[in-house]
Amino acid sequence: MKTHLIFICSLIALTACASTQEKPAYREGYHCDRNFFFQAEFARDGQDVLIITEDGQEILLPFIESAQGKKFSNGMTTLWMIDDTVMIEQDRQPLMTNCILYEDGFFRR
Repeated sequence: MKTHLIFICSLIALTACASTQEKPAYREGYHCDRNFFFQAEFARDGQDVLIITEDGQEILLPFIESAQGKKFSNGMTTLWMIDDTVMIEQDRQPLMTNCILYEDGFFRR
């Protein structure tokens, strides 16, 4: 009985941890030059962002220290957020530029 109680308590604790990690703190949609759209799901702790493209590609980017603005990068893809300017680079080349917050920019997953 005691073993079952410990197992159940452990399972509840793990479920609580998993459910808080899965839910983003907030999600934003962006509209960029050349009519590109993407969504950004920011982690509750601010340390990660999940980029979701229109074609469903998901790219997880960890937070990187930056002298200016916010920067998230996995070494190949980088999301830069400086003041009102948002852009995505791929292999250090601009991919999506002049991105603006787009309230109707959410697409179904």
